[in-house]
Amino acid sequence: MESNRYMLGSLGGFSEQRHKDFDKVLKVLSTLRGGRGGYINMDELREECLLTGVGLGGPSLRSVVWKLLLGYLPQRSGDWDATLAELRVARESAIEVARRSLAREGQPPQTEDVIEVQRLLDQINKDVYRTRPELVWLDDDRMRAMARVSRKFRLGDGTMVIDIVHPTTHFDRMGRILFVYATLNPGLGYVQGMHELLAVMYLLFCQDHVLRSETDSSCAAELAEADAFYCLTNLMAQHHRDMFLRQLDRSDAGIAGTLQRFDAVLWVIDQEVYTHLAKEEVSADNFAFRWFTLLLSQEFESLQDVWRLWDCILTDLYRRRARVSNPHKTGHVAIIYYICAAMVELVRAVLLAGDFAVILRTLQHYPPFRVEEIISLAIELRGNRILSRHLEESAEDTV
Repeated sequence: MESNRYMLGSLGGFSEQRHKDFDKVLKVLSTLRGGRGGYINMDELREECLLTGVGLGGPSLRSVVWKLLLGYLPQRSGDWDATLAELRVARESAIEVARRSLAREGQPPQTEDVIEVQRLLDQINKDVYRTRPELVWLDDDRMRAMARVSRKFRLGDGTMVIDIVHPTTHFDRMGRILFVYATLNPGLGYVQGMHELLAVMYLLFCQDHVLRSETDSSCAAELAEADAFYCLTNLMAQHHRDMFLRQLDRSDAGIAGTLQRFDAVLWVIDQEVYTHLAKEEVSADNFAFRWFTLLLSQEFESLQDVWRLWDCILTDLYRRRARVSNPHKTGHVAIIYYICAAMVELVRAVLLAGDFAVILRTLQHYPPFRVEEIISLAIELRGNRILSRHLEESAEDTV
């Protein structure tokens, strides 16, 4: 257990006053172990995430659980320390590759590669500074960044730019994650929206490390950056990459296929609503495009609500990753489809009474509902044997 405590302190020290709370986290994890050798029982873990979430264990428990579900931490807890140490060395090499590409930026001759780096930095900068502006952490960082503007890189028009060589703010670190990811994945690069997915994970990991570290906040942010980089990489590589590939937009593997499957789910669950939306010429593309590509990260003001939804969503991502047989044609309908259908069902009276404008306003600016109410209805819909059997005859497991 001492080894696990050291790992969960993420190589940054462990504050004694947090021992009591953290021992609770370890106790919860220990109850999920099955078999020998400290293996985590992932089936029990998934069930816990789906039905009750892991928020009551605080950011430490949720942080560990997400890392397990995303394949960042191995199933055997005894391997966590060695895995993290190895991955963090590899990440430093990746950062160095990105730094070399930055070293050419701004230097003659202005080759196409250099111009592309400038474009990439420009887009990431614009998006990162728009990430969840209501969050106190980011607001505080924005003020500090303004105070040290002379230290930052600048665009040609003098706009403030993230400093990814010597990061000191959360903006800088998120920008570096995205830049390094794009550099290492030229086939996909950076696509707008990735910053929102990253923010959900980065802010959780940052809160976790800040609460548990004896070191300063910059060290905690460094550790959170490493965790978020690998979790974003795994999320995209294993589950979500096709949603951002433009060449797959109109294919079954891309966003078009996802929205078609959602249409099928909605039709089976509520033909009256489906027919009314079609009559008013409201397509899933008008509202559900953002729901699926950003995994509902923008539909709720409370980050706690988003985290609770991701407890559910990531359980299905793990289920798909763990499947040995053909993972794309299994008849399993992922929970996010039921969550989105539940969101529609909870406002069905408004939708049925509304015209195009009312429907669009309701679904694009979703009204405040208790997230547990949404999840409960989603689980109820998925548990309806008649509905699920009808859907699973032709459905594909795509998120």
